[in-house]
Amino acid sequence: MFGVLALSSVAIAQEEPQEVSSLAEGSEVIPARLADQSLLLDITEAADGRLLVVGERGHVLVSDDSGDNWRQILNVPTRTTLISATAQGNRVWAAGHDTTIIASDDNGETWSVQFEDPGGDPLMDIAFDENGDGMAIGAYGIMLLAENNGQQWTQEFMIDLVLLDDPGSDEGETTDQEGDLDDSGFLDQDAIADFEDLDVEYHLNSLWRLDAQQLVIAAEAGHGYYSDDNGASWQIFRLPYDGSLFGVLPQRNNSNCLLTFGLRGNVLRSCDIVTGWESLDSGVSSSLFDAAYDESGYLWLVGANGTLLRMRNNGQFELIPMDTGDDFNGLLIRGERLIMIGESGVRTISMPHGGNAGSAGTQP
Repeated sequence: MFGVLALSSVAIAQEEPQEVSSLAEGSEVIPARLADQSLLLDITEAADGRLLVVGERGHVLVSDDSGDNWRQILNVPTRTTLISATAQGNRVWAAGHDTTIIASDDNGETWSVQFEDPGGDPLMDIAFDENGDGMAIGAYGIMLLAENNGQQWTQEFMIDLVLLDDPGSDEGETTDQEGDLDDSGFLDQDAIADFEDLDVEYHLNSLWRLDAQQLVIAAEAGHGYYSDDNGASWQIFRLPYDGSLFGVLPQRNNSNCLLTFGLRGNVLRSCDIVTGWESLDSGVSSSLFDAAYDESGYLWLVGANGTLLRMRNNGQFELIPMDTGDDFNGLLIRGERLIMIGESGVRTISMPHGGNAGSAGTQP
């Protein structure tokens, strides 16, 4: 498992939980005959094998036959674009534009609003643990924290939660706002102060829970964030690529290593959480938006312009030719089937094997 970093705590500011107003007339989702062909942005597995996808105009669709058929859920109290979804048992949450969070207690059949801020920043990712503690992250460093399965949410911003005392820095050591790292791999106190002066608030794109206390966020402009106290405080780390990263997850065949991916086909790996990041040659320049492991332990990645990649355990990437230029935003693997969602809705294909794939790059 990942080594534990010696991080001090920062108390979360206590705010009054937001009271969600009653829904305005006409705010419910509109039935759409072609909802499964509309822009879809995330896919997750709910209870009893149900698949659930979310997307534009508040669209929520479910499938109970591994993606063969999809049904639009009509009891959705928003027409706001939904970007991310997550599930714990029969409870499901979705988050998106206008800082909207909706929830279902019956496996996605009926929904209610838990948080909304019309005109607020969009939320990019949402996750809950088995204890009912939740977190949603999004644009300009916004972060919402919840207990009790999201019955109450507290709004924070990453800039207020980043630790200013860096235990790895020598006294008096400084870095500049370009993001030089100190010996521990973190930005030091002076660098963070420079960010605050510049009012730089980076988009938070993807969240991964490593265990009950450790969380990692992939963000904008080559930034990442790490917490070992369940999100109460965070450390900044920098990557050797200055663009946005859209996903982060552990490496299946080496649980001590993390992978992150994003703009222009960039894939990076670190086996020390926040230091020693190396770039892997994906062989593509299209942005990568989601990834999932198959039963054999291979990592599959999807992205812009119909990009579908397979990464073998030896680090070799294979490009899977696709007959579409659509952007794929999400991926879920069910047995030998790849279920991809994107700008043209849902697309399901049988998993390519062997010679169906072309080499896209290698990394020893």
